[in-house]
This record gives sequence, structure tokens and C-alpha cells, in this order.
Amino acid sequence: MLRADDGAAAIEFALIAPVVLLLFVAMANLGIRALEEARINQVTRETAETALFTQNLTTLAATLDAAIDDLGNPISGTAYTGTVSLICVCPGQSELVGCSSSQAAFCASTGLPWEVVIEVSAALDYRPLLPGFGQETGLDSVLRVQAR
Repeated sequence: MLRADDGAAAIEFALIAPVVLLLFVAMANLGIRALEEARINQVTRETAETALFTQNLTTLAATLDAAIDDLGNPISGTAYTGTVSLICVCPGQSELVGCSSSQAAFCASTGLPWEVVIEVSAALDYRPLLPGFGQETGLDSVLRVQAR
């Protein structure tokens, strides 16, 4: 009776299976999060590349919306969002969001013209596949292209 090993494999499986399952779920969550980040980065990159050829914000917003539509629904999370905006930047001063090129006068601190950039951003409120196996977080991607 002391040397009987019937059922030993079942007991070993019962001890190891939960650990292996937890590792699998954690790897799946990390993989899906990495995939979602890559998808968001690709959308902003495509729109920023378009901004190199046109500074028309309406065209850029349409390009960003089309790229987001091409992604479809996220694997885990709410819908993708994205914005395109024109920003005037001057060292030592706060940024002017939504400025026009005519507003970009000379910086008081440097005497140089304001730097005008186009900012492309996309975001997703990520949720892990299984609640309790990771935290909900926002995935953001922001790229800036100098307009002049």
C-alpha cells in the first residue's frame, strides 16, 4: 500500500494546472495589450506621415478617422478615439492649442517665430480580457509634425 502510485499523475496535474493557467492568461493579456498599442501607434504614424504632405486639418482628421475605422473594434477595450490639432509652441511659454498660422507671431522670450506643429493623437481605454488579471489603463499614442 505504501508503494502504490495510482492517481499520482492526477494529483500532480491538479497542483500544476492552476499555475500554468494563470501564466497563460497573463501572457494572453500582455500579448493583446502589445497588439493594441501597435495598432494605435500605426494609426498615428500613418496620419503623421500624411501631415508631412498636407497641413489641412480637415484632410488629416478624415485620414485619421478612416485609419481608425480600418482597425474595426478593439480586441479588449472601448472604441478607438483620435484627434488632430494645430499647436503653436514657444520655449518658456504655454502652448497655444488650436492656433492659426497667422497667430504664430514672434516669441517674446527668443524673438523667433512660434513653432507651428500638427499633433496627431489616438487612444483606447484598455481592459484586460479577464477582470482581475491586469488593470484597466489608457493606451495613448501622440506624434507631432512640424508644420513650419
